[in-house]
Amino acid sequence: MPANPQAGLICRFGPAYVNGQMTVAAGALYRQRQLDARQAAHLASVIDSISTAAPQGITACPSGDGSASILIFTHKGAPDVNLWFSDSGCRTLDNGLIGAFEPGNPNFYLDFESLIDQLSPQRP
Repeated sequence: MPANPQAGLICRFGPAYVNGQMTVAAGALYRQRQLDARQAAHLASVIDSISTAAPQGITACPSGDGSASILIFTHKGAPDVNLWFSDSGCRTLDNGLIGAFEPGNPNFYLDFESLIDQLSPQRP
């Protein structure tokens, strides 16, 4: 990811609920958070510390509900960088070419996930 983003945006999507019942698998925007340059740079540096190595051994993941987040970073004189964060089940982060997996990846599940939830809390 290019260094020093000028700003960022976190868009969190999840199942839609009507009267406490899930109506679709995913797709409802439930939270959006603008990031200033300092917040975006901090999040980008945490993302850069995540290993993209494939997980080793057997991995068991909880079931997911189809929720996901889109992270957008804007850079002066460069294209935006967009990342997809599958934030339920076996959590992943990718840009369409390179991906990172939560299992066995402490920078992912300790640093990245806690920062995302601090900046833009996941719906309970």
